[in-house]
Amino acid sequence: MRTSHLAEKCSTNFGLLFSPRVAVVAMLLSLVSIQAQAVAAPTRNNAIKITAALGNAKQGQTFRGTISASGKSRFYTYSISSGTLPAGLALSSTTGIISGVPVRASTFNFTVRALSASRTFFDTLGLRLTVAATEPSITVSVTPTTATVVSGATQLLTATVSGGTST
Repeated sequence: MRTSHLAEKCSTNFGLLFSPRVAVVAMLLSLVSIQAQAVAAPTRNNAIKITAALGNAKQGQTFRGTISASGKSRFYTYSISSGTLPAGLALSSTTGIISGVPVRASTFNFTVRALSASRTFFDTLGLRLTVAATEPSITVSVTPTTATVVSGATQLLTATVSGGTST
């Protein structure tokens, strides 16, 4: 299409008079607009269902939980859409497995998002994971380990405590 013909077509369609260059720019902008409208954002759909099997988490101990999605796709991409996982844990975007060793005891609220392989459908699930404190391991050692004390005599014993925190 010649640019002068394009300018005439734009003038006729819009009732305005354009130079050939302005007409070309207008035509390109309308094509970009059409292209942008053709790409759809993923939509939340009840056809996808997310489930979680998190189990119990303890501070300083290995944890493994599973997020699963089913419905419109065979494969999903998983992500945290709000909140945070406990420090030391990570979510695999391809398997939905949350694993690692949680660093501190607390309660963590987060939302998991599953996106279909076609990137057209998604769903979210709000979760709460409580990381329990690990009971400290305390050891007491006494020396000497055996002693015979006669009536009226004294014996010095030394106790060493390890583990836990001092208060």
